[in-house]
Amino acid sequence: MTIDDKIDYLRDELNRLILNNANYDEIYRLSVALDDLIIKYYANYKKNNIKN
Repeated sequence: MTIDDKIDYLRDELNRLILNNANYDEIYRLSVALDDLIIKYYANYKKNNIKN
C-alpha cells in the first residue's frame, strides 16, 4: 500500500466517522494520523523534487 493509498483510506475513514457522529477521541486520533501521513507525503515529495 502506497502512502497515497494510506492517505485516501484514512481520509475516507475519517469522513465516515464524522458522518456517523463517532466519538470525538476516535475522530481526533484518526485526524492526527492523517496529518502525520500528509506531512510525510510532502516531505518525500520535496525531497524527490530537489534531486531532480
